[in-house]
Amino acid sequence: LHMWWVNGVLDAGAGKYMDVASAHGYETTTPVGPVSIDSKFTLLRQALDKRGLQHVEMWDTETGVGGWGRRG
Repeated sequence: LHMWWVNGVLDAGAGKYMDVASAHGYETTTPVGPVSIDSKFTLLRQALDKRGLQHVEMWDTETGVGGWGRRG
């Protein structure tokens, strides 16, 4: 999950065209250490919520799980 890209897309206003937000949630090693599936989706949820996009569902497109972090 490249947050620089996610934030750029959302800051450009593309969130109003989103039905869902998806990510590949497999584990990876980054310069700051392991990043878990849950931490990636937490960052994505926070980015969406910050911009008033609480209604946008998140899908884990790697495993086919929909409704990750669903609100309501």
